[in-house]
Amino acid sequence: TAFAVAIAVAGGANAQSQSVLEKVKRDGMIKVCAPEVVPDLYKDPRSGQWLGVMADLLTELAEWTKLKVQYVEVGSFDAAILTLKQGNCDLVGSSMVYNAPRALEVSFIKPFGAKGINAVVQKDNPKNLKAPADLNSASVTLVARLGSREQETAKRLFPKAKLLAVKVPSAIQIVEQVKRGDADAALLPAVTIAWWLEVSENASW
Repeated sequence: TAFAVAIAVAGGANAQSQSVLEKVKRDGMIKVCAPEVVPDLYKDPRSGQWLGVMADLLTELAEWTKLKVQYVEVGSFDAAILTLKQGNCDLVGSSMVYNAPRALEVSFIKPFGAKGINAVVQKDNPKNLKAPADLNSASVTLVARLGSREQETAKRLFPKAKLLAVKVPSAIQIVEQVKRGDADAALLPAVTIAWWLEVSENASW
């Protein structure tokens, strides 16, 4: 399943959006709500530098417009939307599912990419989960990041399964729930899983 990659910007009405633009021009700075999503946008714990494709795009935008970028750390996508509406940031600098309820609250730019959703399970999982249909069972526990598109999609695609929605600084951390046995499968973007599997210690999954 593919989902639009979009950046949410403050203001639903044109006049309100214009006021955000005027604020950015006046301050010479773009304030970016930053929910960590590896590899889209994440903070290097050693250097404190923001990395990822979204960080690259924002750096290029800042150089092009002669503006500074200030990141505002938020713990979840729900917190990002709230922070955006409160005026404490000007845009959400991460991929976010574009849906009707959110479009009533904030404006989205035109989607410029798409992602798939995959599930991470242990190879030797006792429930022998091998296909997406296997996840839609009352005996299966899924885990997704709170406020993520994976949480929203799991409710629609796997209504019979028990769904854990956990608040974590970085989406990849939900895999720990599977390692501990609290969940059978972790739902994550395909690109995040591909990045995670490049780490040698995860190659056996």
